[in-house]
Amino acid sequence: MRFQLFTAVLITLLSPIVSVRADDSLFSQVAMESVFEKNIETVKQVAVIDKDQRIGRITSTALLVRTLTAAGFDAKAVDNKAKFQLKHAGWLFPVSMTVNVDQDRIGCEMSLAKVDENQPLDKETLLQLLTAGDAASGAFFAYEPESKRIQLRWSFDNRGLTATDLKTAVLKRANFADQNAKLWSPTKQERDAASSPKTNSSQENTWFSLVGSWSASLPGGEAFAIQISSDARFQLVHLKSGKSTVSKGKASRSGNNLTLAGDDKTTLNCQVSNSSADKFRLSVIDAKGNAAVNLDFKKAK
Repeated sequence: MRFQLFTAVLITLLSPIVSVRADDSLFSQVAMESVFEKNIETVKQVAVIDKDQRIGRITSTALLVRTLTAAGFDAKAVDNKAKFQLKHAGWLFPVSMTVNVDQDRIGCEMSLAKVDENQPLDKETLLQLLTAGDAASGAFFAYEPESKRIQLRWSFDNRGLTATDLKTAVLKRANFADQNAKLWSPTKQERDAASSPKTNSSQENTWFSLVGSWSASLPGGEAFAIQISSDARFQLVHLKSGKSTVSKGKASRSGNNLTLAGDDKTTLNCQVSNSSADKFRLSVIDAKGNAAVNLDFKKAK
């Protein structure tokens, strides 16, 4: 009788242990990783970060601020963002960075120029900014309506970073912004206009007369922008009803005939006329050899 009672008590005491072990599958790997990452982060917050120390993953704004500080920036945490100001090539760029844990990336915004309320962005300027983005690295220009500023935005992978890596990425974007300052800085536009030499009219028929950024408008708010580089690559942006589409490819010219062969296998056969240093007409030719649409492009200033 005593043995039966002892056995019953033992089974009762062991039941919770067996139950807990059976429920081990309820603990997900993600949840366990989150606990360990928080513990690791706490250790890192105590330690001093060296500029070349490779960090497995930045998991908080505080850790991002400390990494930027190690890179030489006077960064501070403001509203879950790491913010600092960068002096570069005569400019003062406010920079904001955000840790996106879910996507495992760090998002960046570099504020450039504030748009005058009396002179809002026109569609031609907007198109020029769209075509000026660096598609290879994912950097693009954008307008932030709340601050009324033109920004350069990009993001990068949040794995194995060093403070030196962050500094290199920021300076690379600052160089890109400076190289395209004529698109977003009224001061730069005026300075370039005053110093630009006049183009000889005899150059208008050369291929390089089409190299650069151009924009054209149609009735109803429809607009186009095209950028042609010296290596004959083109990028064409079409803006209609607030939506934009982008095409890229190879441009080739024979006399007044211009062919735009897109990377998506779409080809536009065009004719160039009325060309000068700051404008030209582009006629898109249909299958019957007629001009389906005429676009009067002007040089982007």
